[in-house]
Amino acid sequence: MKLTDAALQSSATGNYAYVTARVRARETKLIPATEYQKLLAMDVFEISRYIQEGNYKREVDELAAKYRGAALIERAGRLRLARTYQEVIRWSTGDIRRMVLLYLQRYDVYNVKTILRGRFAGVSDEEIASSLIPAGALSADDLKELLRFQSLEESVAALQRTPYGAALGDGVAGDGGLAKAENALDMRYYELLLASVEPNSHANRALLAFLRAEVDAINLKTVIRARVAGLEDVGEYLLKGGKEISGEVARRMLRATPEEAARELESTRFAPVADAVKRTLETSNLNAAVTAIDKLVLDSSSTFSNRYPLSILPIIDFVVRQRIETDNLRIIARGKQTGLREETLKELIRVVL
Repeated sequence: MKLTDAALQSSATGNYAYVTARVRARETKLIPATEYQKLLAMDVFEISRYIQEGNYKREVDELAAKYRGAALIERAGRLRLARTYQEVIRWSTGDIRRMVLLYLQRYDVYNVKTILRGRFAGVSDEEIASSLIPAGALSADDLKELLRFQSLEESVAALQRTPYGAALGDGVAGDGGLAKAENALDMRYYELLLASVEPNSHANRALLAFLRAEVDAINLKTVIRARVAGLEDVGEYLLKGGKEISGEVARRMLRATPEEAARELESTRFAPVADAVKRTLETSNLNAAVTAIDKLVLDSSSTFSNRYPLSILPIIDFVVRQRIETDNLRIIARGKQTGLREETLKELIRVVL
């Protein structure tokens, strides 16, 4: 497989102006926030036609013979996402390529998790393959090779050849072991990513701040989900590298009243979502808090992008926005197909309507 630590080494150079210009042009083609209200008024077949007439024509045309409705929209979105990210990688050289590859390894982690879950649940190769997003350093061929291994144990052994092998340990036994393995993969990903960014410029320090905020956001969502589920401790599941959602903050939030838990956030970057967190803890409806936290991270990436226009940050901002668009299309399509109310869908999608 191609994903090795050596493969991610590169010179400290990069064609920042060129790649930034390319992603800025692509960003103008993303679905505008104002269009989501129209999408919410459509059924799944109208949404399929809408995206086919836009940036997803190639993907919809390729998949339309095999899929229909929400499945077509979801799979077209995944395919478009993978192709777009691979284009960004191809545009990039030097240090910028190295950083893009490192950032996009989150899709390698996603794919590894998907394969392990599929093997654990006895899902067919075809179904697993349809859920993969070859948008990172593991190519479609690499993922196809992993799918050759039919047992969970063989899959784990094959993954020892990647930088994530050590995170998986000796194997994945039982559902608890699978959950721990997935968490270990996330921890390894952020460990590698944060260690790769030298704080030797304003832009790099801003990137580190954004990545640490992203870790804090993940940890905050973990705490909120644990609280709603009635868990008393999440220490082993908190990612390292954040600045504000520490183990002690998590423990206090798990024991506090909804109002006290919200107050824990008032002196942090998450103060704007404190009310949403309070509502979630009062109602056990995760939508309000999770959507508010994700939107805050999206706003943060946009702020950093505008502040440092000739850096990796506008590229990361585009990557985040493309993923948000894919997620929103999937949420709307699945919601429409299962009969979710429009107000519920508005809570779930991450745009300002």
